[in-house]
Amino acid sequence: MDPVRDLSPVHGRREKRWEATITEQEPDQRIAWTSTDGAHNAGVVTFHRIDDGTSRVTLQLDVDPEGPVENVGDALGLVSRQVKGDMQRFKEFIEARRRETGAWRGTVDQAAG
Repeated sequence: MDPVRDLSPVHGRREKRWEATITEQEPDQRIAWTSTDGAHNAGVVTFHRIDDGTSRVTLQLDVDPEGPVENVGDALGLVSRQVKGDMQRFKEFIEARRRETGAWRGTVDQAAG
């Protein structure tokens, strides 16, 4: 499995594109990435099991706004609001499925390789 992904989320009315390398993945626990081309960002998502029907998902995200418009938007909290909305949509998606997506679930450890 090649741990490189092409991502293109839409922020406001602008689409941002980048390629990212998954630097760490442990199914049901953690996934980390860093961009390799395009918009600079890096992050980690962790999944914490609370009980059989409840999990806590946390996101740490490092984003470098590009240009004056993005810097102003970041200062006004637009990036944080976008991320909160994305996390809410992820929650709704997972809860509606009530099962895994069937996507690849292998382990990636770039530090070991």
